[in-house]
Amino acid sequence: MGTSASLKCRSVASFSDHALTGYTYKATSGIRFESCAATCDADPHCYSFNYVIRDKTCELSNSSRSADPEYFVRRSGVVYMDKLTEPVEHCKTLPCRNNGTCQKIQRHPGFKCFCQDEYRGEKCEICSPTALGLGDNKLPDQNFNASSSLHPFRPSDARLHAANSSWVSDGVEKDKFLQISFQPHPRLITSVATEGSPGHDWWVVLYNLQYSLDGVTWFYYENENSPGSRKVFNGNQDRNSVVTNQLHSPIRALYLRISPLFWTGKIALRVEIYGCNTYS
Repeated sequence: MGTSASLKCRSVASFSDHALTGYTYKATSGIRFESCAATCDADPHCYSFNYVIRDKTCELSNSSRSADPEYFVRRSGVVYMDKLTEPVEHCKTLPCRNNGTCQKIQRHPGFKCFCQDEYRGEKCEICSPTALGLGDNKLPDQNFNASSSLHPFRPSDARLHAANSSWVSDGVEKDKFLQISFQPHPRLITSVATEGSPGHDWWVVLYNLQYSLDGVTWFYYENENSPGSRKVFNGNQDRNSVVTNQLHSPIRALYLRISPLFWTGKIALRVEIYGCNTYS
């Protein structure tokens, strides 16, 4: 071990005949050790450097021995040193989304997010969709509603793969819909899967989607190729084949409505919604 330095309450040490491998992103030859240290200190991507004494080569690394100790190895004629000043405290800016937990690390970008189960990505920004509780009965019956129902077919019968029933509209009202509530918390909706009736030749062929955050103001899901126009989704062509429609742009919703446009026999639906929890 060589010399120690302190700046802004940070102590660092140089290590002779050692280097951090695999994280060099920039190498410059013919400069002094002090200039190498200053270059690293001024670069937000730099967390440590290797200095090759023989040819005065400065190797900037975007990690450090504390973050990746398995890559800290013996290397003759090289001096390793951590960045002199304390790297920016990135966790203070709350970079982790969707209730992810931030941990400071001595490697670019300076933090690591530990995500909730259904999210991934450097900042927990990517939803990995799961079923939202219709088919497995985790979503309570009271979270289902409809414009009307034909007895004995209830809105809460609209669960994907239900063996004996489905929701069926009585067909009288003009604006027909099946409504799903995700109370008490909104969800990020990524796709919708539908089936028809398991016991009759009844199914929905085409439908729109509507969504709301308060149950009062509703929005139609729009066609990605024609902004301002309602997206028409293809539904079913038989009783039991599952048809899944991916949403080009996921939506944040507390309520979701499936609004049938065209159907065979009667309006009948079994449904699953896919997406992720949302966090304020």
